[in-house]
Amino acid sequence: MTKGGSRGPGGGERWVRGTTALIGLVALGARVGVETGSWEAGIGAALAFAAVIALLAAAVFRRSSKRARALLASGPPKVEGVLDFACLPGPWPRLARETLPAVSGEAPGLTVTVAAADGVLRIDKVARRTSGRHPFTAEVSLAAVADVTPGKARHALLGSSLTFLLDEGKDVAIDTALDAGEAEELASRFREAAARAHDGPAPGPRMLEVTSSPPPPRTSPAASGLLLMATFPPFAIAMAGAPNGPAADTVTTLALFAALWLRMWRPPTMARTLGLWCLAAAAAFVVDAALSGEPLRLVGTAVSLLLGRWMYLKTPGGEA
Repeated sequence: MTKGGSRGPGGGERWVRGTTALIGLVALGARVGVETGSWEAGIGAALAFAAVIALLAAAVFRRSSKRARALLASGPPKVEGVLDFACLPGPWPRLARETLPAVSGEAPGLTVTVAAADGVLRIDKVARRTSGRHPFTAEVSLAAVADVTPGKARHALLGSSLTFLLDEGKDVAIDTALDAGEAEELASRFREAAARAHDGPAPGPRMLEVTSSPPPPRTSPAASGLLLMATFPPFAIAMAGAPNGPAADTVTTLALFAALWLRMWRPPTMARTLGLWCLAAAAAFVVDAALSGEPLRLVGTAVSLLLGRWMYLKTPGGEA
């Protein structure tokens, strides 16, 4: 078998993430230092926060490493890791992300188990409470695996990666919690399984094929964030006259909380639901204007009507 290379973002992406984290810590330390008037307090706060994050990350990594070693010691070659979305065919880099919880944000990949069994390389999403409810499964014939190479993790700061190079020139890459020696041992076992598959019948597809159904549609992350921000102007207008505008104050506050809750789940009806809330806010501004005798409150009505019409008639960025 020929050696294949890992074509991931590698060190460049880790450098960007590390720099972003460092900037955040500096900003936190500067804010605390300004508020307390003590640069020592600022440095201490930044270091304490970094220590907490490091301890949490180390605990998660230890648990992942323990699970990975348990799989390494059992039966046919199997490994748990984070599958790079970019390795998936067709529209599945986007669809696979939608199998995760709506609040997962820009996750670098999907936590899966990769196993060689019955002449097929199977990929299954790990079933955890935090992994989302929709399943994800994919498979490719082991006879189509030209090589398996270990390397540095593509996205994670710790651990290693395994890259399955397929005959078609594509690859399947996962980040694991194994160290370099363990990753090499596991890669060797996968290579042996692929070599045996070449000597017999070759079940399964020759190219990576997703066998699970597409996830249900949801509003895209970008659109849901835009909709959340769009609920703020009526709320700000209501707060400006809160003492004399209880109706708009109440309705816009509830609308903002509704937007925050919908942002967590991103249903396809998010835009229309928030549009109805904006229409209710427009009516509340009319009520406050009539009760207070302040026609200026009708500005809130106009803003709410415009936003409500835009939300109700359109679902910007919605995904099927």
